Formats: sequence, structure tokens, C-alpha cells
Amino acid sequence: MFCLSASDVHPLFWSHYADSHRWIFLHFKAVPGTLFGLARAVEYRAKRPAILVPLQYNKSADRITDAMVSVKGDYWDYEDEYRIIGHESADVEWGFTLSNRLCAFPSKLLCGITLGLRGLHRSS
Repeated sequence: MFCLSASDVHPLFWSHYADSHRWIFLHFKAVPGTLFGLARAVEYRAKRPAILVPLQYNKSADRITDAMVSVKGDYWDYEDEYRIIGHESADVEWGFTLSNRLCAFPSKLLCGITLGLRGLHRSS
């Protein structure tokens, strides 16, 4: 799973995902026909859907997957998150090759970098 956000302005991003300003944010062009164009919006709900156990009691495997990876609690909605979910047949379906769970992308899709405040200098 590769998680992205349509927003880069919320200050909690830096503490949750960038090690308190020690890391960077990469900005990508998410256009159709590219790896990032495959990203799907996360749904934010007050009540998350139930996943029944044993799993065969659920209506379908797709529904289980959606409930697990496409829905988050509504208190996370400031993230404006998008996700790309990789799977074994992704090479064939997407046309992008996964190698050891990594996927390369053309450098022209990288359109910006935001540096964390604490990543600009070395502390002693």
C-alpha cells in the first residue's frame, strides 16, 4: 500500500509522518495513465464498516479489502488521503512493474519537494 495526500499544509503531517520535521515531503503529478493516477481516495466515516469473522461470512473479498484499506475514521479527514494498493497481478493490470515491493516511476512525475525544518541542519 502506498499512501499519498492531496494536501501538504496540515501541521500534524510533520509529526505523524515526517519525524517531527526531520524528513521531506515529495510532491507528485497524479495524472491518468501514471502510477500516481491509480491512487483512489480514502473514505472517512464516523463508523467504519464491520468485517465479519470467519471471513466467508462477508459478501465478497473485494468488500473486505475496501473495508480494510479504503475507509478510515472521520477524525483523520484532514489527511485528504489517497492510496495505491499493490497486488501480485499489478504488473499485468497496471503496466507498472513491482520489484521486491518497490515500483519505479518517471522522474518527470516528481514536481516538488518540501524540506522539514529540522532536516536543514545537523544538530550536535
